[in-house]
Amino acid sequence: MARERAILVQTYTSFRLVTFEDGVVRTTELDDSSQSDSDEAIADWIEEEAGAKLDVVIATSASSTLAVTIPLDEFGEARGRIRSASLEYLIEEHLPWSAEEFEATTTSHSDRVFGLALRSSEWSGLCETIRDRGHEIIAIVPSAILAFDGLMQLTSVPAGSCVVGLRDGAHFFLHANGVLESWKFWPRSRAQELNGAHLLCEIAFLHALQSLTIDARLPEVFGCAEAAGLSLSPIEYEACDDELIWKGTQRLWRKRTHPLSLLTGRLAGSALVDATLQSSKIIFASVIAVLVCLCCGLLWKSHQLGQLKQDVEDQQVELYQQTFPDTPIPLGISSRFESQHRAIVGQRGSAGTARFPEPVLIGLKHVLSVHNTEIRSQFHEIEIIDGEIEIECEFRNRSDASEMLKRLNDSGLAMGASPLQKLDDRRIGTRLRGRVGKEASP
Repeated sequence: MARERAILVQTYTSFRLVTFEDGVVRTTELDDSSQSDSDEAIADWIEEEAGAKLDVVIATSASSTLAVTIPLDEFGEARGRIRSASLEYLIEEHLPWSAEEFEATTTSHSDRVFGLALRSSEWSGLCETIRDRGHEIIAIVPSAILAFDGLMQLTSVPAGSCVVGLRDGAHFFLHANGVLESWKFWPRSRAQELNGAHLLCEIAFLHALQSLTIDARLPEVFGCAEAAGLSLSPIEYEACDDELIWKGTQRLWRKRTHPLSLLTGRLAGSALVDATLQSSKIIFASVIAVLVCLCCGLLWKSHQLGQLKQDVEDQQVELYQQTFPDTPIPLGISSRFESQHRAIVGQRGSAGTARFPEPVLIGLKHVLSVHNTEIRSQFHEIEIIDGEIEIECEFRNRSDASEMLKRLNDSGLAMGASPLQKLDDRRIGTRLRGRVGKEASP
């Protein structure tokens, strides 16, 4: 179930609570009584007005938030080696507090660093009290920046510089397509004391501007544009401050953070630990899911292999019954098949290399087909074993031996002769060796 949402907006003297009910932005002011200063009283008031278990955004006032813009030229040759984690400490010299007293957030641009800072001791107690009540703090962002975000969504604001008039005073923003590069605040009291020309001259001098987009709700400054040497473009819209602030939080609710959120360090408190634990839980759950899927896959594969093994065993039983019909089926049917196979093919080589013996008559047919009276020869012994042929014979001369060897090879045998031996003056002997259809033996 989605949690209700609320924005706690800081004012000069107190707070107001902004909620959204029935399509309308609703604002409730905290009573300026002496009891309302405590963190517990503020938490009670939030629950009374908006309910329990809320998603809360704290919108700080411009008077309690300091903005710093530092040109990168100040860092000289070291500008390229600056890490984002060290930027918060680099702005310390521009603030009236030590690094241990504030929480900061920064954004880097091509030529400058823009940062915000908040004194942590002023907010840590309230943040912890709100969390102890079961609420979740999503972000801490200045209300003026949330109003600027809402204005960017409500109307078209050209990139560059603009002045927005809010309850507390005039706010100058320098931005590039909505990404803030500078923010300056003139309180309402000072804006009333200074005339429009002085205000515009100060802005133009500080930022060397030629043109400026300005809130149409600041009509007192338009007549001073010529004196200030600026070209002004008005922004017209129909929305109060809290409507702009609520509009500016819409993207924040979805992303659960803001680029310039000050909810860091001591202000984050257990929220940072909770976020880390939540991320760890997600990673752990993902690992468990992967392991479960892997185990399921292995079990399925094991089932398939078991089924295949059973099919093979069934085929072996059927084949055994067909091959040995009068023999009881043994327990180790595979080993029985192997032993029977070895008994049939003999012990020559493995079962994969075993071959059937060549018929003796085929070899004898080749030998007898070439033995005739044209070649004077005598075969004393013919031995044919498994296609291997060996003939002990004698001839009258070498030419008869060569002719016999040629005819045997032409008949389909592959024969070779051992060295000729002279038996007497009229006879020579030799052994012819070979096999049916193979290369001749040497």
